[in-house]
Amino acid sequence: MFDGVRAEGLEPTLLAEQEPKSCASASFATPARVVRATGYGLIMIKVSVYYPSSDGSTFDHDYYRTKHVPLAAKAWNPTSTVIDKGVNGPYVAAVHMTFDSMEAMGAALGSPLTAEVQADVPNYTNIVPVMQISEIVEG
Repeated sequence: MFDGVRAEGLEPTLLAEQEPKSCASASFATPARVVRATGYGLIMIKVSVYYPSSDGSTFDHDYYRTKHVPLAAKAWNPTSTVIDKGVNGPYVAAVHMTFDSMEAMGAALGSPLTAEVQADVPNYTNIVPVMQISEIVEG
């Protein structure tokens, strides 16, 4: 089953379609929205914020999950939000937020609440985050 549409407490539902039949171009719905998950449907933007691991770095995962990410989601109203807790690799954590377009992402990051989100970073980490903006080409 496609796992690209996430909503807390909700599973994506496959909509009945005649064509096409590949999972890469199926439509999925939650009660709030329908998203075409393809390279030839809606162009969605993913903003990922990574926290590189290093000697002496600190990161409070509980604060991040329960306070910071909800604050960012309230400020920016993304289509979806997924939090990663690193277990092996160069990052201790990451968050991935999707937006319906570059314009929607730009408007979100231009929110007056962005300053509050940025000011909250020292409350859970001493790591300088790294941001990646991507176009989702396939779900």
